[in-house]
Amino acid sequence: MNRKLRPVGEVETNDFLDTIAGISAPKTTAKEKSEKMITLTPPVELRRKIDELVSWKQKEKEAQAEKSAREGDIIDFCKEKQDADGFSNNFQKSYRVQGVDSQITYVSSDKFSAIKSDMVSELEESLGKKFSELIEKKFSISLKDEVMRDSNLQKELMETFKRVYGDSYKEKFGIFFKSEVVFVPVDGFDRKLFSLPKRVVEKVRDLVKQAKPSLK
Repeated sequence: MNRKLRPVGEVETNDFLDTIAGISAPKTTAKEKSEKMITLTPPVELRRKIDELVSWKQKEKEAQAEKSAREGDIIDFCKEKQDADGFSNNFQKSYRVQGVDSQITYVSSDKFSAIKSDMVSELEESLGKKFSELIEKKFSISLKDEVMRDSNLQKELMETFKRVYGDSYKEKFGIFFKSEVVFVPVDGFDRKLFSLPKRVVEKVRDLVKQAKPSLK
């Protein structure tokens, strides 16, 4: 059935709009013209604190650079040990790392990025039969733009969800929604990965990115 779409902004008020208004965060609009910033001149005591703050912020920036460099060295050392343990069937998610006078804890992350669609086939080829064990296929669903522009569709959607679908539920589903397939690593992927040969692990790591470990 052909439906005449209403232009954006001319959608009639209905249950659908009332419903999504309750879950949608208002968007902030940027100012068309930037305002001229006013410079304040506080009392001398506060001006000294401003100077101290600027100085500390600079030191903080320099310290962050030094901190990042040292973190990188420690993480590289721990990851090398973690790989060796993993391939020896003794995977460890975290380590205590002893300094001269201090101690720090290394913890690898459970978070991995979603796999890009153009890399799925290459990853499937690399993992072989292990693909279905290590990679999970997830579906995400969202409303089509057509529904957001057509008040008749919105009304039909709300009425449909207020009653039980008959045999045509699959057809109705396709009217309102579009779906997307996403491939993501399964829980415990970092541990399970070591059941594979080292050459395969190295290739998979180029395709599946793990979040940076933490040092506590």
